[in-house]
Amino acid sequence: MTGVDSSVLVACPLINTPMEDLYQWIKQHIDLAQYAQQVYGYQLDKSRSSKNSKVLIHPSESHRIVVSRREQNGHFCYFNPMDEQDKGTIVDFLVYREGSWDKVVDKLSNLSDTSQAVQYPVFPEEELDPDEEQVESLSHRDFLHDRGLSDRTLDHPWFAGRILTHKRLIDDKTMVNTAFPLFGLKQPMGYELKNHGFHGYSTGSKKSRACWMSMTPPADSIYDLFLFESAIDALSYHQLHPPMEDHFRQYMSFGGQISDGQITLLQTLVDRHPPQRIFLCMDRDNSGQFYALSIAGKLQSPIKLSSILAVSHRRDNLCLLEFHLSGTFAEPFRVQAFQETIRHAQRLAAPALADRLPLYIEAPYPDYQILHSGFPINNHTLSICVRTVLASRGLKDWMILVLPQGKDFNDDLMDHMNK
Repeated sequence: MTGVDSSVLVACPLINTPMEDLYQWIKQHIDLAQYAQQVYGYQLDKSRSSKNSKVLIHPSESHRIVVSRREQNGHFCYFNPMDEQDKGTIVDFLVYREGSWDKVVDKLSNLSDTSQAVQYPVFPEEELDPDEEQVESLSHRDFLHDRGLSDRTLDHPWFAGRILTHKRLIDDKTMVNTAFPLFGLKQPMGYELKNHGFHGYSTGSKKSRACWMSMTPPADSIYDLFLFESAIDALSYHQLHPPMEDHFRQYMSFGGQISDGQITLLQTLVDRHPPQRIFLCMDRDNSGQFYALSIAGKLQSPIKLSSILAVSHRRDNLCLLEFHLSGTFAEPFRVQAFQETIRHAQRLAAPALADRLPLYIEAPYPDYQILHSGFPINNHTLSICVRTVLASRGLKDWMILVLPQGKDFNDDLMDHMNK
């Protein structure tokens, strides 16, 4: 095979065997890190590599890949942090680069030649440098298992490359955590780190402009988008409420907070590939409902733009909702009718206080008015606020509030397992 050093090749024992068996042998015995260097010109980044994973830089320096070996089946696997589609085994590596399946078959067949297969292991036994951070395929699952998550959930194709293991050497001790990669519009923006009694972020993470996401739905597919405060909650919901086989879901987590940058990211993603429905799956507490209000009041449907935006604030013991009305919705008779709708919501949320809650109109311009309102802060009234905002913006059939039975969906999962 042209370009491969014969000194690193060993015999393949599966000549004249079914192609599927041959592919399995290739995935286990062809060192993808060394193959990528010799055939495609990738260069090893020693400063970022470890004994468990290899970081390789493309000759053009346009991207890098991380190669490791799975403990479960011995397959060499890789992922490209810059491209969520570029990941898998050596077969996926070749398919992504060659484009033509015929070319891939030829290359894989060449790898089965009795004189052409790569020996292993080739990763040098080197130690982590102080304060160096390493990310590899998910190899430590105890924390996730303790949160009730099954291997079936963790190994679901929608979460491939979305749940990793992060290692960092601090004071001669290797700290190991579960890592959830945070994605922006074009590239990863860091990692959210979790473990027993620990929650943090990797060095340099830009969490205010990125979110954790499961796999992107196929182009032109019909899918539902589920929004959570944490990736653990998303995985728990998936396990509690398995999807139908023929319907795609994408899960997204904001990491326990929602910033304007994250809502902008969400809007961009929704505009590019509109979901059939969006489910707001925040925690059953005041903070969770305020997060839901932020999304419900600002996110626009790409199919039907709303002339109403809702902005929420917290002051003293009140949730202050500002409805920004423009266009025909700012016409006096529409504003008056809308004011009655909000007063009805206040009476539904807090019958004894409704007449004393703030409700007034500010009219900065003839075609732009702001309706100010207030609601007491508790789970019941805030969920009414969310549903009122969705209904007033014409989004109640597109964006749906889903509340857990307990505090969050991981609590629901743990309760379910303990019954």
